[in-house]
Amino acid sequence: MAAISSAKNELVSSSDYAQFAHGYFAQTVATVYKIYQKELVKIYACDFDDLLVKSVEVFRSNPTILDKWAKRFSYVLVDEYQDVNTAQYILTKQLASARGNLTVVGDASQAIYSFRGADFRNILNFERDFPNSKIFNLEQNYRSTQMILDAANAVIIHNSSHPVLKLWTKNPTGEKIALFNASSEIDEANFIVERLLDDITKRHYRSVPRSSKAHSGSENGPRFSDFAVLYRTNAQSRTVEEAFLHSNIPYRLYGGVRFYGRKEVKDVLAYLRLIANSKDKIAKDRVEKLGKKRFEKFQELKKDPHLEKFSPIELIDKVLETTDYLALIDDGSEQGLARVENVKELKSVAADFENLSSFLENVALMEGMVTPEKSYENKEESDVVTLMTIHSAKGL
Repeated sequence: MAAISSAKNELVSSSDYAQFAHGYFAQTVATVYKIYQKELVKIYACDFDDLLVKSVEVFRSNPTILDKWAKRFSYVLVDEYQDVNTAQYILTKQLASARGNLTVVGDASQAIYSFRGADFRNILNFERDFPNSKIFNLEQNYRSTQMILDAANAVIIHNSSHPVLKLWTKNPTGEKIALFNASSEIDEANFIVERLLDDITKRHYRSVPRSSKAHSGSENGPRFSDFAVLYRTNAQSRTVEEAFLHSNIPYRLYGGVRFYGRKEVKDVLAYLRLIANSKDKIAKDRVEKLGKKRFEKFQELKKDPHLEKFSPIELIDKVLETTDYLALIDDGSEQGLARVENVKELKSVAADFENLSSFLENVALMEGMVTPEKSYENKEESDVVTLMTIHSAKGL
């Protein structure tokens, strides 16, 4: 479906796609694409991508309709223009064709949606498409310190595909950026905890009972809410979460679910718990809901007399292979890839244990540490560290 969506974003129809499909995967997509479109027509339905495609097609084939709608909008404004795909790009030009009052805001250096078909070259071609347009470079930054801007500029200045803005700010220079080369993800998480608590202590934070929070900021000093941990994917939150739990540091996941509470993690753990204890009704109910055939294949796997000799990570691989679970969660979307990353992260945890019982005991321990008092996801508690992906932080 992701491949079909990408084709539609490029305004490539099912018939056009079939003409250029080479290789097993592309030819399979071409076949499915054609059938999929026929089924949509049968039930008089459009998917999300079709809303754009059909609009462009109608405007192209019927100038009268285009003129009516283009004249309806006196001004057209588009934000994050570097992230528009081909269909959005054409539609924007069509709607602005009557009056020519089009304003776009964007930065080619911030293009992050190429996996969705976005093409940052659209913003580079803006002056060509609209030769009478005026360009205003918004180079003053209001969010960051100059130190952060200088560091970012030192990286993006090497881009040769597009002009790079030289950002500046009236904000203070700010603290220097420190780099830490961790030997492992655990070492990295421990460093974060040590640095955070050390910073708190240096600034004369007062202590509170360990059963509550590790430390709490003074009224005049920084608080936990002044700290944030950013990571590339949600799967990477696991080691930081565990380190924070061990150190009684309150935290909240922004736009996410705690690692051991994620569906795919709970699914795989249910398989393992059923291997360890065939009478675990909760685990059995969860596994059965993943599909009858998948459960039957799992039951066959459980009959293997050598199963107890496998390590936890080997058992996970066996379960994934037998049940084809990854195919269930990976639909080719961004969310699907994130779910697979979470399963891989669970495997990295399992790699540290020699037997299944000790692994499941550790998981239960980590799950048990997230008591209602330590869960801040749905509370108004503000003095907590924020954990989020870099992607989620964009624009905050």
